[in-house]
Amino acid sequence: AKPASQAEQLGPKPNYVSLPAMSIAVGGSSGRELDVKLLLELDAKDKGDAVLGYQTRIEERLGDRVREIGLDRLQGAEGAKLLKGAVASVVDREVRPLRIKDVLIEK
Repeated sequence: AKPASQAEQLGPKPNYVSLPAMSIAVGGSSGRELDVKLLLELDAKDKGDAVLGYQTRIEERLGDRVREIGLDRLQGAEGAKLLKGAVASVVDREVRPLRIKDVLIEK
């Protein structure tokens, strides 16, 4: 048997899609906004451009979720975990049946 190539050993190439930057209004009357840029890892069989059609819905639902959490709780490492969980939950719900494997917060 011939040895496996490096690509075969590593498995399928990750399937990433970068969403355009979003400004999420979180401060009510204070006008505070949270600027985020997300990179989503999709299942290898899913087409990344399919997610882009859901961006407005993702942004709206994420704004609702961030306001529920509260901007003050989104500080530091624990806040990053909360935000990542909120993003994963919102994206998973909005883009079904596509499968999101991971969420990376670029900014």
